Amino acid sequence: MFLTSLGVGLLVWVTVYLSISASWMAIELPSKNSSWLWLIIIFPVAEELAFRGFLMGLLDKILPERKLGLITLNNFLTSVLFSSAHLFARSLTLGYLVFIPSLWLGWVKEQTSSISLCAAIHVTWNLGLFVAASLA
Repeated sequence: MFLTSLGVGLLVWVTVYLSISASWMAIELPSKNSSWLWLIIIFPVAEELAFRGFLMGLLDKILPERKLGLITLNNFLTSVLFSSAHLFARSLTLGYLVFIPSLWLGWVKEQTSSISLCAAIHVTWNLGLFVAASLA
């Protein structure tokens, strides 16, 4: 599942690289080394604990189990809230950019019950995103 997630991430990284290179979008890169640590490791781990850990666990208890195609209602709502958090904290572009990856992470969580795997994927994705943005 981790290797498949790297493939999904690669599609996003290439899109980010090409979009920045073509001036279609911009991502503000951190200027301090400590900021990189927060954006690549600390925030993704905290987000996975909060969204895929706490929120999905809570929604599992209060929502009926419903599927919207391959995606559960729980995963969809969690991803909407995850994207909204990025939209308000960072930008409209980032809010949209993280929605599909959030659905994937929710699916991984539902298939494996592993927050650790979700956090490892999220950290790797963030690292790839900032490497792609830096190269562009």
